[in-house]
Amino acid sequence: MPAPHIDRAGHAAEWGQQLIANVELREWDVPSADADISALTEFALTFDGYAAVGEEETFAMHQAVLDRLHRDMPPGSDLTELRTALFCCQRGWHWEGQPPYEGELDDARAIVAACRDVARRHSRPGWFKAAESKRQADLAHERWGTCGPVLPPDLVLENLDVAVRASAVTQFQHRGIKWWRGRRDVPRVAGPTGYLNSSQVACVNHLEPARLDRELASAILHAVDPGIVDAVEIEDEGFVAYEWIGLDDHLREGRERQRRVRGANVTSLDALMVGVRADRERVVVGIEWKYQESYPGTLKVVSSHGTDRAATYAPHLSHPDSPIVSCRADEVHWDPFDQLMRQTLFLWRMCQANELGVVDWRHVWVVPRGNTALLRHGQREGRTTWLDDGWRRMLHEPERFSVMSPSALMQSIPDGPQGRQWRWRLAERYLT
Repeated sequence: MPAPHIDRAGHAAEWGQQLIANVELREWDVPSADADISALTEFALTFDGYAAVGEEETFAMHQAVLDRLHRDMPPGSDLTELRTALFCCQRGWHWEGQPPYEGELDDARAIVAACRDVARRHSRPGWFKAAESKRQADLAHERWGTCGPVLPPDLVLENLDVAVRASAVTQFQHRGIKWWRGRRDVPRVAGPTGYLNSSQVACVNHLEPARLDRELASAILHAVDPGIVDAVEIEDEGFVAYEWIGLDDHLREGRERQRRVRGANVTSLDALMVGVRADRERVVVGIEWKYQESYPGTLKVVSSHGTDRAATYAPHLSHPDSPIVSCRADEVHWDPFDQLMRQTLFLWRMCQANELGVVDWRHVWVVPRGNTALLRHGQREGRTTWLDDGWRRMLHEPERFSVMSPSALMQSIPDGPQGRQWRWRLAERYLT
């Protein structure tokens, strides 16, 4: 399958360095203007110029940037061009087998400084959402001739990758799982939302092949917990369960005799997987998938339906074995900690009930590394913290929780024909 001419990320290149997509590049990813050869090389190899623009164009871009520099002009502001030029610099040092001379280092540092200026703009809240929304809309226009961020009713199924469409729709229908719907979706249209930025759709597009393949599922589980050696079937001979709400109402959220629906009005996990360690101990992995979401830090003691959340979750938070350090409403009932709290308690209660035979749990939020509006979300009362650090401080065993990018979660996909095609499709749609 030919490589698409896109900005790829999400896999280790042949030289072993993890790639960073342009849209995900942030100021702290870029070395300082006086960086040494080691730091310059490391950063240069976070981009694959050959895959992004092709080998011939790589050298042309490199020369164009150098020409501007040598005429005392700014090197430019297009990240693809800048990073391709730096990539080509590094490849030249590598082939020559000797350190660059001072003039070459000065060129590389000037390119890095320009990259840093662009990345600084990318780090502003809201930039990622705007950039990704435009990229998705442009991709949809190219594929289907549509305009805007929402597909029309006759094209909503196109939101699911063609390779997973039939199996995913069948599974959701068979298990009565509710598809998320937005206000611009047409009512009573079956199937997924037409919103191109749907995190539920992103989750299914990434994980559905693993639901049907033990090797793929095991690779993803191993990326979360290296101690996991194999995947365990959960339902319908599959290794992923979507919108999991438990076999029992573990958090006592439902009303008596009210039928619970997966994906609606109760705590759920976008995806649930179960792995087994070498000692045959079963571990449940709860996955919450985020894409462009961010939260205003609103206190949510009372739900939008009028439910007293503090009363509902207090018995679990105050339990002697609760995994969460605090039970104060102002600590756990603000977004996104409210969601993290509920999912943490749910996974803990699953293990207590030995549901699916699990005795241990891991909780993963999958967030694109470019979504700094969410990753640096702990902006409350003038304080700013990273999401993962902030929530880990709330746990007695912080190692149970992690934030991973889609790229990091999928990096262990086996390198067979199916794995390669899957990676290319995810790269084109999500830059994974």
